[in-house]
Amino acid sequence: MTFPSSITHAQKLAAVRALGLDPILVKGVALDATEGVLVTVHVRDTRGRIIVQGKDQAAEATLVIPYATEPPARYQAGTYADPDATIFGK
Repeated sequence: MTFPSSITHAQKLAAVRALGLDPILVKGVALDATEGVLVTVHVRDTRGRIIVQGKDQAAEATLVIPYATEPPARYQAGTYADPDATIFGK
């Protein structure tokens, strides 16, 4: 398996938009194996302005977008998501 050495800005924007999020507000995205997608966003006030706290630091919140209860069929046993699959070295 090979991993990309980098991604483009356009790819980053596409990934964030695929989650239905505004890229301007997103500070970070992480995939947790059990929890789902963790997204750190800048918080806006009722007028849409990013809230600043302290000295020029944007207020942040972490959102958890859980995985669906049942994985798609392609992630069932016998694929790369299977703990016995070769990706895990077994």
